[in-house]
Amino acid sequence: MAEYPKEVRERLVGTPEQQTSGLVGERPGRWDNIVIEDYDPSWPARYEAAAAPIRAALGDRILAMEHVGSTSVAGLPAKSIIDIDVVERIFAQP
Repeated sequence: MAEYPKEVRERLVGTPEQQTSGLVGERPGRWDNIVIEDYDPSWPARYEAAAAPIRAALGDRILAMEHVGSTSVAGLPAKSIIDIDVVERIFAQP
C-alpha cells in the first residue's frame, strides 16, 4: 500500500486528550492506530475458521451467518478484522 500516504493508511482513534485520559482503565494498545492493509486472500478462510465454532455452539439457533464488513469484499483494502453477523432464532419458552 505504498501508493497511499500514512495519513490514509493509519489514523489515531480519538483526540490525544481522550487517548491519555484513561477514564476506564488502560486502553488496549490496538486502539491507538487503525491500520488499513491490502486485501488478503486468506480473509475468507479466516472467516470460515471463526464461523465453524459459532455454528457448532449455536446449531439450529442460527437463522443466518455471514462474513460482513470490508474484509468480506474481495480486493478491497481493509482493517484485518473479520466481522461476522449472526441472526439467531429465538425459541419460545414453554
